[in-house]
Amino acid sequence: MSAPSTVETVSTGADKAKLAVAVLLVLGAVVVFYFLGKQSLWLRLGALLALLVAGVAVFFTTEPGRQLIAYGRDSVREVKKVVWPTR
Repeated sequence: MSAPSTVETVSTGADKAKLAVAVLLVLGAVVVFYFLGKQSLWLRLGALLALLVAGVAVFFTTEPGRQLIAYGRDSVREVKKVVWPTR
């Protein structure tokens, strides 16, 4: 057995600020959706989607976001290694 690997979390002030902005954008998306209640559905959905996409984009520029992307890529790579039985 190999020795357990240590996980070192490095969080910079910039990452914390970006995470806060991402959370505020996602929460703002919900608030704007309900704030624009009298407007057309398409405008409300457009604002919701725009703010959600912006929040996710900001999240993926942080270190936890990059780690999530790397985890997803590694997972896909591992699934491709599996020999799936045929029927």
